[in-house]
Amino acid sequence: MGIAPKERYNKCIEYFNMGKQVAAEVGSLINQRYAWEGLSIMYEKQKDFTNALNSYKKYIEFRDKIINNEKEKKISRLTLQYEFDRKSDSIEIQRLKSDEKLRKQELFAREQQQLLELNKKELDFNIKEKDLQKLAYLKTQADLQNEQLLKQQKEKQLTISEKEMLLQSAQVKTLSQENDLNKLKRRQQWFYSIGMLLLLSLGASYIFYLNRLKQGKLKMELAKEKAEQEKKASEFQRNLADISLTALRSQMNPHFIFNCLNSIKLYTTQNDTHAASEYLTKFSRLIRLVMENSRNERISLAAELEALRLYIEMEAMRFKEKMSYSISVDKDVEMDYIEIPPLLLQPYVENAIWHGLMHKEEGGRIDITAAMKNNESILEINIADNGVGRTKSEELQSKTATRHKSYGMKVTSERIALINQIYKTGANVAIHDIVNDIGEVAGTHVIIQIPV
Repeated sequence: MGIAPKERYNKCIEYFNMGKQVAAEVGSLINQRYAWEGLSIMYEKQKDFTNALNSYKKYIEFRDKIINNEKEKKISRLTLQYEFDRKSDSIEIQRLKSDEKLRKQELFAREQQQLLELNKKELDFNIKEKDLQKLAYLKTQADLQNEQLLKQQKEKQLTISEKEMLLQSAQVKTLSQENDLNKLKRRQQWFYSIGMLLLLSLGASYIFYLNRLKQGKLKMELAKEKAEQEKKASEFQRNLADISLTALRSQMNPHFIFNCLNSIKLYTTQNDTHAASEYLTKFSRLIRLVMENSRNERISLAAELEALRLYIEMEAMRFKEKMSYSISVDKDVEMDYIEIPPLLLQPYVENAIWHGLMHKEEGGRIDITAAMKNNESILEINIADNGVGRTKSEELQSKTATRHKSYGMKVTSERIALINQIYKTGANVAIHDIVNDIGEVAGTHVIIQIPV
């Protein structure tokens, strides 16, 4: 037989109470929640709304506890995860800081090593140059000593020859005198012969003495004239060497090198390793080119323009792209075969940058062109800028800048004059102002013509 509905509800309530007690003993909140939920339903079925409400409240209480426990566990997990992530991030940040510090130290060490290598190369170059000068001086001294020895030997041989000739002449005269004496003996004219012999001896001695005086005077005049010529040649070569050396120092002056090193330091402190590496590469390459080119009396146009391009690019990087430039060479110009004096163009470009473009807030541009003129017998190089012009530049620049400008331009002018004198060429330089449509000065134009 079936069980009555009311009895079923009572049995269910009994089982739910038993389950609730067991769940309470084992501390299972979920099972207690299920038990209270079942009791609430059973009481509601029996129309016992008071117990149903109380059971439902208990069910809600355990449900909230379970939810709160879940939230607390989740919060704990999130807290633990946050602490773990924070510690991981802190460790990662410390590691990155350490790596960055180590990288900066390595970069600084490499920079110092490169500077030391540059200083060492420059010192080696100076030592070699001094050694060459010393060897040249010793060779010159040795040549002079050899010449003096040769002269002394020639003079000794000449003296011996003269003495032999005099001896032979004296022997001949002695024989003649003996014959005369014999004749005088026979004729008893001893005193006359002796008198004549004395007179002849004195006359010959006097004539020989006059000849020796004339020869000595002539030799002294020749030696003096040769010494003056050698002195003039030495002074000329020394002036040429001094001007060449001064031109090299004008191109790579300490102020320029100091600015380059400061730029490298600035890029390094800004962590712009790419720019610092690029600038340092260009700086070392420019130093090498200048040192190599300065050893030769003439270099190819390609080598001169390459050094000039590196110098302009470094100045453009220093001034944050405030200036632009272009180098244009006609196709009929054979840059690898045409040779010009080294370190000739840079002072004019430096003058255009520092006294033309840098006085303009927006910067400016330099255009360099090379072409053949007069039926390809003259190389013409044009350097044009859109700066403030020479007159305004003289009004704005300081006394120090004025001295630097006139010094660099004077050195270059003297080098061109010496080159014309040595090689019998007609190289010349002309400087003009560029005037715009309204008659205002809008730049400077330098024209350099070199016979090739």
